[in-house]
Amino acid sequence: AVKKGDPAQIVVKRKGGSKGRTSLKFITEPGTGVHGKVYKDTNVTLEFADGETEKTVQVPTLDFAGKATDVYDFQVKLLHPDQGSLVGFIPELTVQVMGEIVGQPEGKEA
Repeated sequence: AVKKGDPAQIVVKRKGGSKGRTSLKFITEPGTGVHGKVYKDTNVTLEFADGETEKTVQVPTLDFAGKATDVYDFQVKLLHPDQGSLVGFIPELTVQVMGEIVGQPEGKEA
């Protein structure tokens, strides 16, 4: 989960070898949260160079009006790998955006 106004940091890992170049699409889709109101739509092509195994994408969330207890979500999907690559066991992810993150010690991430 991420607090509204903070970026959601999504780590995409390349598994099964790192030889050669490959790329895939990273897209966001609305859930209970709508882009432009809860998060900023993020659609990018991730390009992995030979030997590269990890990319981090930041999806901006917006400081929406509402109660501290409000929770919305959106989807992240990985699509269309090239160069014979495969999308692994987790090709999509649900990201929760909360008004406030309760119960977390100061300085700790959810």
